[in-house]
Amino acid sequence: MILAHYTELRSAGGMQRMNRHCAVVLAELGRDLGIPCRILSLNDAAGQHELRVGTLSAPFEGFGRNKLKFVSASVRGARSAAITCIGHPALAPLAIPLKMLNPAIRCWIHIYGVDAWRRLPYAARHGLHLATGIISISRYTSERASKVQSLQDAAFHLLPCALDPGMAGKNGDKRWETLGEVSNQRLLTVARLASNERYKGIEDVIRALPHIAARFPSVCYDVVGDGDDRSRLEALATSLGVRDRVHFAGWVTEQDLASHYRQCDVFVMPSRNEGFGIVFLEAMQFGKPIVAGRHGGSPEVVEDGECGFLVENGAIDELTSCLCRLLGDDDLRTRMGLAGFDRVMNLFTFGQFRQRLREILLSDSTLRLPPEDPPRS
Repeated sequence: MILAHYTELRSAGGMQRMNRHCAVVLAELGRDLGIPCRILSLNDAAGQHELRVGTLSAPFEGFGRNKLKFVSASVRGARSAAITCIGHPALAPLAIPLKMLNPAIRCWIHIYGVDAWRRLPYAARHGLHLATGIISISRYTSERASKVQSLQDAAFHLLPCALDPGMAGKNGDKRWETLGEVSNQRLLTVARLASNERYKGIEDVIRALPHIAARFPSVCYDVVGDGDDRSRLEALATSLGVRDRVHFAGWVTEQDLASHYRQCDVFVMPSRNEGFGIVFLEAMQFGKPIVAGRHGGSPEVVEDGECGFLVENGAIDELTSCLCRLLGDDDLRTRMGLAGFDRVMNLFTFGQFRQRLREILLSDSTLRLPPEDPPRS
């Protein structure tokens, strides 16, 4: 069977979304191969659940943060598993008992961003060394993890994140529906406002606002997301005299999030630590130009000078210049927005993600799809 392990599947976040995408593709692959697929989630509520992504679905079992039951279920499934997918480097130590119980098991471990950029404990590093292959969302993450975790001999496979199929299908190829909105010189960031994620660059945008407002008096900044750093950011906006321009929306529904994307003129998140940045894809799907950080995996998503601009995190003057250039040039915003839309459709759809993950797993001789029935005469 296929045995899969995840930290969580149902909560918000880019990593959780990728977990869901992987889980439904694994379940589909199991059905195509005629073998069961058992999906385990450590932090989701205890009991049986079902995921749905587009037309694909996957049953899974949550363990309510009970590590003992989670590991026990994994060990019980080890002997009959042809492959196991481990959805986070924090779970990489599972590879050790699984390989001891079943030396033939093929083990794939997913890595994302900061989770693999810092030196991991020995058990996690040993689990990574035992892996058949390491699946990474960006080349940057692969390169950094290879150095930090001493994985120079590991087999890395690139699997970029993707849009949910529902979001990718909302506008189809009707790009004009996401462009040409009435401009109010509106900036947008979508991110967790967590004190341990200050690298997102929201503070930089707030610090740039007084300078931008000198040229564009009606500029405003929408921040979608919440967290324990929100009060500090609100206080910063107040101290800089731009509190009336910064609108903290908190977490919003999917419908309201789509409205925020449609109504903004520029999406900005000058982060220094993104492993990838799914929110960039979302904004590009709505035909919006991007200002992102020239760091981490962001340059693999946002092509500098084509679908937006890349800036140094903390470089307020550079950030101000790029935002003012976009706000002051309707044609440039439209051109970059369309280029971003095309980039998403060409590289980052769920269909492409599904095909790539299946190719990675089926490249291993352990798994073979049954031959198709010959056509009837």
